[in-house]
Amino acid sequence: MGGCILILDGERKSAELAEKCLCQAGYDVDKCVDVEQALQRLMQQKFDLVILDLAQLGLAGGRFCRRLREQFSCQVLLLIAPGDIATQYDGGIAWGAAGFVAKPFRPHELIQQVAALLASASLPSGIAQCFSICGLTIDRKQHICLLDGRQIALTPLEFEILWLLATNRGRVVSAEELFCRIWREPYLNGGNTVMVHIRHLREKLGETPQHPRFIKTVRGIGYIMEVMDQPA
Repeated sequence: MGGCILILDGERKSAELAEKCLCQAGYDVDKCVDVEQALQRLMQQKFDLVILDLAQLGLAGGRFCRRLREQFSCQVLLLIAPGDIATQYDGGIAWGAAGFVAKPFRPHELIQQVAALLASASLPSGIAQCFSICGLTIDRKQHICLLDGRQIALTPLEFEILWLLATNRGRVVSAEELFCRIWREPYLNGGNTVMVHIRHLREKLGETPQHPRFIKTVRGIGYIMEVMDQPA
């Protein structure tokens, strides 16, 4: 591996965990606690990737992300707190972030995300193409899905369904919305089509409707990605 990474995360334990796991993975890592300190480091050294805690930046996040991209030519990985992930995700796209990891993160999912972003240094500005949630990593540019470090073979439609649910984590996505956005056709009787693809997707993720790890059915409405504890 290799690459220089700057971490800006005001949560000490989170920052220390990120630094430790990325150093062990072979990256050159530095961390800071605020924007002023981050800018000082960026003036002194070239970084390939900056990891930002979105909650800490608040309204200043957009300006800082754009500055990282335009002035320092850094890729940006956002750490997204639990809550309204869809809104945070959409905001990150507008700011030019290249990837996202939901907090609290697991070391291996952060490493996978960082590796994917650094391996895709030519990602277009303003298009987020990677997302990681509790052991599930989806790389849209390379069309790769990893579950606990193991690659899963998905059809193009299954991949797009999973991507849509992941980037709307915490929000119920109706069967009608899924069908219209993925198949790009009027819904009509598309419910059975969605159900079949969800079933195949669950099988590949090693889960069932009774014991979901990622995709939960909201009866009569649609589906929601909520990370569940694995059944004993």
